[in-house]
Amino acid sequence: MDKKEDNSPESLNSIIEENIFFKSVLNSESFAIWSIDRKCKVKFFNDLYQHPFMKSILSNPLQQGEDIIELLNDRYPIINDIANYQRALNGKKFNLEAEIKGNVLQGSYFWVEFSFQPILHEETIIGVLVMAQDITARKRYERQLLEENITKENILGIVAHDLRTPINNIQGFSNLIEEWIREHPEQSEDLQKYLFYILKSCEQANELIADLLEINTLESESYELETEPINLYTILQEAIQKCHFTIQDKQLSINLQAPKEVFIEGNASKMARVFDNLLSNAIKFSYEANKVEVSVHDRINLWEAVIRDYGTGMSPKAQLKLFDKFSSIRQQGTKGEKSTGLGMAIVKQIIALHQGHIEVESEEGKGTSVHLFFRKKAH
Repeated sequence: MDKKEDNSPESLNSIIEENIFFKSVLNSESFAIWSIDRKCKVKFFNDLYQHPFMKSILSNPLQQGEDIIELLNDRYPIINDIANYQRALNGKKFNLEAEIKGNVLQGSYFWVEFSFQPILHEETIIGVLVMAQDITARKRYERQLLEENITKENILGIVAHDLRTPINNIQGFSNLIEEWIREHPEQSEDLQKYLFYILKSCEQANELIADLLEINTLESESYELETEPINLYTILQEAIQKCHFTIQDKQLSINLQAPKEVFIEGNASKMARVFDNLLSNAIKFSYEANKVEVSVHDRINLWEAVIRDYGTGMSPKAQLKLFDKFSSIRQQGTKGEKSTGLGMAIVKQIIALHQGHIEVESEEGKGTSVHLFFRKKAH
């Protein structure tokens, strides 16, 4: 006896409810889904246009019974290549990734992962299910990790190459002193010269280590800048005083023109680091018997601090890489002074933490002007 079809209201409500749940799953925000039969004819698809990347993939709206190859954009062979569908029809499950161009004017793009799976009915393959998922965030994170690994490799390169030189100098001069003392115990006149070179090499090594540690701290996501109202005039005065001996050594004149109250919300020690570095650069790249100008200007809601030298200046290429902490472009000072190559990267990071802005104007043979902009702070 045949089983009678259940047309009761309870059964119909159950079927309707199951269809609602089925559609809600298929219209998931996570995947764009479509299926085809063995002839590559479209059998089913969910709400594809809720996924922005599908607007680039579809040449025409999907229609049941249409050939899938004719409906998909031929710019992306991963999804309109009959071979991929045939591979799934032969029982293979596999995933493929593709970069999909979005809005051409905005230059947007998506990374999409496509999952091809055979559809089985009573152990017979009757079609293919394709699920497409936006994995742009994951790919960007992977790229970020790759860039961070490259950065770490660059740090290791700096430590291995640049730090090795001063340390080797220390060892070499130490050996010379030891040998000299052994051969000339009654004399010590040249000993001071060797000791000077040792101390200079130690300073270079310590400066590089300190810069590496500082840039690492400033770029840490957990770093929080402690601030209070500070007077840039006082910090500039102290920075100039600290450069007294190097200014005298090059017979430079340095002049500060600024209001005596230049208050911003900031960190005094970090701002001292900024002006120490900028003044050091201005002196380093200045010719002897020249001048360095330091000034602060009132720009309504902002303070503009300017450090101007009339020294060697920079090439356009050097200016492009000025704030690159791993740039291979490094200039020596007019008396052969060297640097770690991290100073300007540290300066830029500190200014950014103060919500400030830095601009640099430079011309080879004519000098450099560095302009710093900070919000005023009432006091």
